[in-house]
Amino acid sequence: SLIHKVLEQFFQPYIGKKIQAGFPDKLARQELLTQFRQALDASDLPESQPLDSLLMLEQTGPFRLEKFLNNIPNTEIVALEQPFKAELNVENRQYTLQGRIDRIDRRQEGLIIIDYKTGRPPKCNKDFWLASNPLWLRMQQWKANEDSCLLAECCEELQSLQLPVYLYA
Repeated sequence: SLIHKVLEQFFQPYIGKKIQAGFPDKLARQELLTQFRQALDASDLPESQPLDSLLMLEQTGPFRLEKFLNNIPNTEIVALEQPFKAELNVENRQYTLQGRIDRIDRRQEGLIIIDYKTGRPPKCNKDFWLASNPLWLRMQQWKANEDSCLLAECCEELQSLQLPVYLYA
């Protein structure tokens, strides 16, 4: 996405460097906002989006980037946009998880995977989030080699397993 590309370009010079909370200085923050504006202008979004959507992005983009920068703790950026692939074997069924890690940081507590949330989550069954949904209890009690249908049922209701995996991890 546009924001992913802008953040990758912005953080590239900081790979392997320690960053203190309150980062970056005013000049670097302005550079990030300039990069955002240039990337937006160079994209096909001005021609492909309705005017109200484009105006909203022009206003919310810089605001969200500032808010994001304000919440960066002491960290060291280890890597950006790293592809990953993992094989999981559950009840003799093979599952492949693959994707791209937006950023990997090293912090006091260890390596941290950062996933920029810039898109819209897929629509799911609105009842999925209710505490009374039996899938939540099954997820809480899940153990390897048990309840082999759980993953498929969650995927059917959610259309994405990303958020439940974050909640579980």
